[in-house]
Amino acid sequence: MLFKSLQILLPRGALRLPLLSSISVSMLSVFLSSLFACVAVLTAADSAGIIVAAASDLTPIEKQMKDLLPAVPVRFVFGSSGQLANQIRAGAPYDVYLSASLEFVRALDKEGLLVVGTARAFARGRLALYAKDAGLKSLDQLASSRAIAIANPAHAPYGIAARQVLRARPDWEQALSAKIVYAENVRQALQFAESGNADVALVAWSLVKGRPGAVLLPESLHSPIVQGVGVIRAQAAEAERSAHAIAFVEALVSQAGQAMLAEAGFDPASPIRPSTAAAPPKPPTPSKPGAKKPRRRRR
Repeated sequence: MLFKSLQILLPRGALRLPLLSSISVSMLSVFLSSLFACVAVLTAADSAGIIVAAASDLTPIEKQMKDLLPAVPVRFVFGSSGQLANQIRAGAPYDVYLSASLEFVRALDKEGLLVVGTARAFARGRLALYAKDAGLKSLDQLASSRAIAIANPAHAPYGIAARQVLRARPDWEQALSAKIVYAENVRQALQFAESGNADVALVAWSLVKGRPGAVLLPESLHSPIVQGVGVIRAQAAEAERSAHAIAFVEALVSQAGQAMLAEAGFDPASPIRPSTAAAPPKPPTPSKPGAKKPRRRRR
């Protein structure tokens, strides 16, 4: 039973320990942290309180998020948004889903896995360039790097944004594409840069804000990283847990919760800017059957 539960909660292949190498040392640390988190979930599922599945960019503010609901024990499991969504689909006993992608939340909502009316945006994440060598401060310097770490775009929203930034570079094909190292989530991408397995990483600003070597990238370089939240329907049958989960979400989107997120490096969930695009032309009104076409006047 324990092994089956771990298979749901851990990333695919994580129960097979990799051979130790320069990259797999960082992967091992992620595996161990995931294992401890999963054990905590399994022991907490039947106890009081709620369990929050949260995107890795929220790791630095775990304590502050717990303080949003001081009277209720709140436990967190951090990972990539896509992997957490798949764990919810597989029946993981989470109460709240905090995703770095509002689209992932909407997908679960459409599948009937969230409590109706609880899916919403709560913040906008920002992308940053981070290098242990503080001399690397610009995207223009990436060609001189040995390896560039990003989260896996297959299931990590920050990886999608990082890929958009890199593919738009004029030197993508010639100099950058072969240097990419994919991490399981944005936090592991940062670990690659911290350990020296990568020279630079494109990560969440919330993970590196205030650090030497961290540079906030313009939001115009990629699609907005709109973060979403929802209450998991499977656990809502327990009235007390459901009430606590909804209270947590309300606290997160409250003025105090938004101030906490802003301090951590997140932007408000509102759109970046009002659209300045011209309104599309209206389609021509279809003519009624039998109606005569107007004749053109000859000049």
